[in-house]
Amino acid sequence: MIKIGIGLLFSFGGLYLAFRKIDLTSLSDHFAAASVEWVVLAVLLMIFSVWIRAIRWQALLEPIETVTMRPLFSATAIGYFGNGVLPMRLGEILRAYALGMEKPSISRAAAFGTIVVERFVDMLGALVLLAIFFFIYDVPPVLQQGGVLVAGLVAGFILVLWWLVKKHQDWIEKFENAPRSKHGFGLKFRGIFNSFIRGLAALAEVKRKGLVFFTSVLLWGIYLVITYLSGLAVHETLTWVEAGVILVGTTMVIAVPSAPGYIGTYHLSAIFIMEQVFGREITGAQAFALVNHAIGFIPLVLLGAYFFFSSSIKIRDLRKLDIESVG
Repeated sequence: MIKIGIGLLFSFGGLYLAFRKIDLTSLSDHFAAASVEWVVLAVLLMIFSVWIRAIRWQALLEPIETVTMRPLFSATAIGYFGNGVLPMRLGEILRAYALGMEKPSISRAAAFGTIVVERFVDMLGALVLLAIFFFIYDVPPVLQQGGVLVAGLVAGFILVLWWLVKKHQDWIEKFENAPRSKHGFGLKFRGIFNSFIRGLAALAEVKRKGLVFFTSVLLWGIYLVITYLSGLAVHETLTWVEAGVILVGTTMVIAVPSAPGYIGTYHLSAIFIMEQVFGREITGAQAFALVNHAIGFIPLVLLGAYFFFSSSIKIRDLRKLDIESVG
């Protein structure tokens, strides 16, 4: 509950700082003049990115089991729905849970392990983009310091993940030989841990590493185009470098606690970059932030809600959703 409260505090604070200077009439004029066709194209690209992410997940899961695209697309969409409505990014656990419901032969813990690997790949991509765009564009010190902090956190996560994968067999043996892992909760946790580590270690066994690389590059390319189109939609034309700086800057807020969907923190980061870094007018920056966030939030939540309510998962399952539910 404390983490949820902190996240809500950051989100409300972000919303206040982002929109404390708001001219509703001018903002309404921006939306009235918006080019809907660019919004529609961006939304279609965002939905297409879910398919690309499912293709990459299929490749990551192949060392465990070959899975068809339909359940992977459905589970990925459900995960986005969970991230949009549940606190503390429980959508990632919901995603593994959903795949386990569709494919009982795949351990949910193993599926969750591959999702962690997927986030590891995403973080590598974010680091590369951060290095490229923050080098090309002379960003202010606060963004540079934030970039260094995020880079340190990502590097730490990568090292921990690498260490877990490298030592996974040692850990499995320790758990299997530990007296507490022979019965009760210890026995259940051992099974969850072993499956989770198997999912992590699957990265080394992935045969289609080229596909994983290509889809990862494609995903970041899609997100870059969506950022650019969001600017066109509200007549705030960006250069591709500016779109890249915004993409990196808004991605950095993932490390900041917030309400589901990065509400508030996302808007503040986008408006800060548009206004303080690029010198854009405040109302245009606010219009851009609202449109860009909506494109990445509303379609994915609606798509995920469709698959969620079409699945065998029940609302009551969300109440008990935690790390144990991936077992």
